[in-house]
Amino acid sequence: MGLILPEHIAKVWPTVAVWIRRGLAACPYVPISLAATRARLARRRYALLVAAVGEELVAAAVLEHVELRGTRYLTIIAAGGERARSLELAGPPLWQAIERIAKGLGVDSIRLRGRPGWLRWIRSSGRLREVTVDYVVR
Repeated sequence: MGLILPEHIAKVWPTVAVWIRRGLAACPYVPISLAATRARLARRRYALLVAAVGEELVAAAVLEHVELRGTRYLTIIAAGGERARSLELAGPPLWQAIERIAKGLGVDSIRLRGRPGWLRWIRSSGRLREVTVDYVVR
């Protein structure tokens, strides 16, 4: 588990891009493309956190540190992984790493848009303050 420096992103991008694309697709109202995400990673505007089981990458998350009107927060822009293994093996440690990064940055909160499965690990940490529900009316 660890953050990937921008100069090393090219090594993992072929693997993680598929997962990040799926994460972005899960939230179609997040107005950012995969290409823009990659460019922001290269410019250090975003950070890439990856999780591995042994030598095999199984999950990744794109993070953004934001300060807006005096409030500092860490946003999970997109996350994903190997469907069968990522949530089971890497979900809890990935969330714990995100919490450590947030504490290290001194942020006030962590924000994310994603599938409801994320709530499983967030809720178990006991500090869930607010949930936004995006209900699609058909």
